[in-house]
Amino acid sequence: MLAAEIMLTRDNCPRVLAQAALGDCFAAMSKVPLRAGAVCVVDNQNKLIGIITQGDTFRKLMNAQATLESSAADFMTANPKHLSDSIRIADTQKIVKQYRLDELPVVDKAGELKGLVDIQDLIAEGFEF
Repeated sequence: MLAAEIMLTRDNCPRVLAQAALGDCFAAMSKVPLRAGAVCVVDNQNKLIGIITQGDTFRKLMNAQATLESSAADFMTANPKHLSDSIRIADTQKIVKQYRLDELPVVDKAGELKGLVDIQDLIAEGFEF
């Protein structure tokens, strides 16, 4: 089974452009029908350039390192760890465990964002962490 078979896609994969405000990032995460603990940051061609997690955002707001008007580009994790759309789920589990990640963007060979794998999706498939 491939990670692409369980990833959050289309409307379930929150994404924003780099110039989006932090408030827009929260809105994008909360609009998705399924839960998402992160928002992917893409360029105008839908290429992955960063990720913003709820945890990172909360910590930066609490430490006054960001405001709701800050741009995604100011506090995203640039060039984040990501998965190929052809990676096997078992390999995805290894990456999640090794780097202690909860969400991983999925891209195609051209770097275009295709979806987001959430650790909860892996647990639902029977993987243990």
